[in-house]
Amino acid sequence: MNILFWNTNRKNPENVTACLCELLSENAIDLLILAEYPNETKALCKTINKKSNIEYNSITSVLPPKNLRAIINPKYSAKNLQAEARYQILHISNQQNGIIVAAIHGYDIRNHPKIKDRETLIRQFKTDIIEHEQKQKCPHTVAIGDFNVSPYEEPAFTTDGMHALPFSDSFEKPTKVKGTNTKHKKFYNPTWRFFANVKPPFTTYRYEKDSGTSAFYWYALDQVMISPSLIPFWDENSPKIITKTANHNLIKKTGQPNTDIYSDHLPLFCQLKEDFI
Repeated sequence: MNILFWNTNRKNPENVTACLCELLSENAIDLLILAEYPNETKALCKTINKKSNIEYNSITSVLPPKNLRAIINPKYSAKNLQAEARYQILHISNQQNGIIVAAIHGYDIRNHPKIKDRETLIRQFKTDIIEHEQKQKCPHTVAIGDFNVSPYEEPAFTTDGMHALPFSDSFEKPTKVKGTNTKHKKFYNPTWRFFANVKPPFTTYRYEKDSGTSAFYWYALDQVMISPSLIPFWDENSPKIITKTANHNLIKKTGQPNTDIYSDHLPLFCQLKEDFI
């Protein structure tokens, strides 16, 4: 199963839509999740389906335009488990298996500078994921989106947050906090691999305005985190950053996102092996 997430912003929907047609076709995308895409997904499906062999279906509730929309390959069935202002939780299945896909568009630090705002949102996101895993009797979750925190920030890696770690060999059992009976679900976060890139784009997002002495320049705000049960079925080349299609170049010559034409974020692609779903 091929999944693509893209925070498109809202600048140039015509350019983005034309690019999406090629992104889906060239990368055999099964599930597309968009943040800040301004148009309705039914209209997007209609446009894409004219140029595709796949009749994609819209699976998104009507949400505020700043947030999340999704379309899916009809060979999978999709159930909308929960839709909030900043995240959406889906159950995706075929005839053999099912997974939970939890998509998020977190608070932008420029508008919500308090870390507590982001911590509270991500904590509730994870709490709801666990609740739906129990209800669906499905421990297999892919959490993906613009978390608006980096992998090394506390909401991403602490037990109080997503508890998403960069090592795939530390997941035999949940973490138990000393002095309590509380167990915390862990996630594997392969997004850390981007920090080993030797040439741009280093991550999906670059920002340097008003950063002062703490400028990091490249930020891995767009991340994917998976349940330990999915690690054996995870494609070892996932995730990856997509920078171009046949007719659309999403980066400038400098390697930075082509913000003026498309978005200040680059698309994030990931893949589960077909023998699982």
